This record gives sequence, C-alpha cells and structure tokens, in this order.
Amino acid sequence: MVKLNGFTVLILIAISSLITYLVTSSSNNSEVTATVIESQVNSDSNKEVISANNKDIHQSTIQVKQLANSEPEGNKVSEERGQQTNLADRHFSSSESVTNSFITDNGQIKQQSVFGAITIPEFHDFLNNVRGAEETDNSIVREVKLLEMLSQIRTNDVYAEDFACRGKVCAMSFHHEANSDFDLDKLSTFDENYLFTNTSKDESGSTVTRVLFIQTDNPSQLVFTNG
Repeated sequence: MVKLNGFTVLILIAISSLITYLVTSSSNNSEVTATVIESQVNSDSNKEVISANNKDIHQSTIQVKQLANSEPEGNKVSEERGQQTNLADRHFSSSESVTNSFITDNGQIKQQSVFGAITIPEFHDFLNNVRGAEETDNSIVREVKLLEMLSQIRTNDVYAEDFACRGKVCAMSFHHEANSDFDLDKLSTFDENYLFTNTSKDESGSTVTRVLFIQTDNPSQLVFTNG
C-alpha cells in the first residue's frame, strides 16, 4: 500500500477541484449558449409570424376595399337603369306630376331623374308619356314659345324634332349632323329655363340630342339634389 504524505494529498485535492470546476463551467456555458440560440430561433419565428399576419391583414383590407367600391357601383348602375325604366313606363296623371318628377318642393332639381330622362334609350316613350299628361295654360304657353323660337333659329341640318311641355318641364329630341351649329342655348331662351342635354348616336347611327328644359325663376341658381 502506497502512503501519501500531506503535501501530495493537497496537490491531488487541488487537481480534483480544478477538474470539477472546468466540467461544471463547460456545462453552464453550454446551457447559456443553448438558451441564447433557442431564444434567437423563437424570436425569428415570431418575426415570421408577425410578418405573415401583417401581410394577411393587408391583403384582406384590399379585398374589402375593392368589394366596398364595387358594390356601390353595381347599385348605382341598377338605380340609374331602374330610374330610366320607370320614366319610360310611367304614365303621368297631371302636369303637376311631371313637374314633381324633376323638381322638389323647394325648387331643387332631382339629379337622378334628369340624368335618367336624357339618357334613356326609350326617350320617345318618355316624351309620349309627358305628352299624355293633362295640359295647363302654362304648358300650352311654353309649347307655343318653344315652337316659335325653334322656327326662328332652326338650321337646315336639324330634323325630326319632337317635343312636349307639361308643368314646368319641356322634353325634346331632334336629329342633326354631327358638326351642327344649331344654337341650343339660344333655343333655351324661349323662357327662363334650366337646360339639360345629351347627344348620342341612335340605332341607325344618326346623331340625336335629347333635351330637358325646366322652368325656373332664376337659371343661375341651379341646385341639385339626389332623386
């Protein structure tokens, strides 16, 4: 049996302690490193998730906006076409009903009704519906004035005129050459009127202008309202 003196024992104890310290330190460093790596992975993973969520939200927002914009457009077209169809089929019971279709009680012009009238493909049917309403002294006078002014300023390239006045509204259509110099503004001065026009091609390719003259006390004070 080997006997160790005191000094040798101290050296062995010191070496053992050093080895234990190094092993423990290495283990702790590994744990810290592993923790840092795991933290970085989690952090990067979170960034990817957040980025993906933001992308999803952004795309969803665009789709909602597009849907929100498209639905009113569709509704708007339907409303306008519905207004046109209503005017073509409507049988006005009186001159007052013609007036009320385009003018509010406080004198504002119903924008959708005016637009629907002058853009309606079946404008001739609408004009006949106006003509079918009961005449009044005012509508008779306005028709006479309109005819007189038309006779004064008619040009050779204007033809197939048709018009009717009831209440405060006169509706008119006429064909003309595309480059006609017919003075429609001058025609509107047969009375104090708001003037609304639409020029387009008919089924045969001829140029046709559709007109509404709406009587007013002051043509410079035009105010629109939805309706």
